[in-house]
Amino acid sequence: MVQPSRYQMNQGVKTALVRHFADLSMLDFSCTGATVYLSGTLKKDPQGEFPKTELEAMLREIVRVPGVRSLQANLENWAITYSGSGFELYRKTRPQGSSGSGEAVRIDETETVQDVLETIVDEHGKGSAS
Repeated sequence: MVQPSRYQMNQGVKTALVRHFADLSMLDFSCTGATVYLSGTLKKDPQGEFPKTELEAMLREIVRVPGVRSLQANLENWAITYSGSGFELYRKTRPQGSSGSGEAVRIDETETVQDVLETIVDEHGKGSAS
């Protein structure tokens, strides 16, 4: 049996993603060897989140693409583990009040670790009852 080309495998993965309405503007995927790599954010277009059952159906379709033997996902909103016999799917959550994006921090002056530790001890000591 002839191994499908990388192009054919990528096309099969893309077909599965599109069939299940994955938002490709937020997701990167590639096939290397027999492994599919997913990264970024996996969202359903236009509704937003995938229900677990739909996500599992899409992933099962991806691993059935000819030539695919494994799947690795490094996603911002899902933790996905594929064992060959099935998937473990966990929705990742952001800490409350977090926008999910980094904040710019401006440092006006440098401090030594010792200075920072002394400040912490001083502030802690003022707030506690003696």
